[in-house]
Amino acid sequence: MADAERAMQLNPANPDNYFMRGAARAGLGDARGACQDWQTASQLGSAEARQMHRQFCF
Repeated sequence: MADAERAMQLNPANPDNYFMRGAARAGLGDARGACQDWQTASQLGSAEARQMHRQFCF
């Protein structure tokens, strides 16, 4: 989680950073936070995050 947050600080426009943090949040039981991160990653162009968001957040 800390690595993903650091990567986001260095490159906030990289959807992979949000996707990774979303996966970490999901693993920690933070479904709401995971969905927010996957939605952001999806808006930044990540097809994988879009799929995760559709699968787990609706």
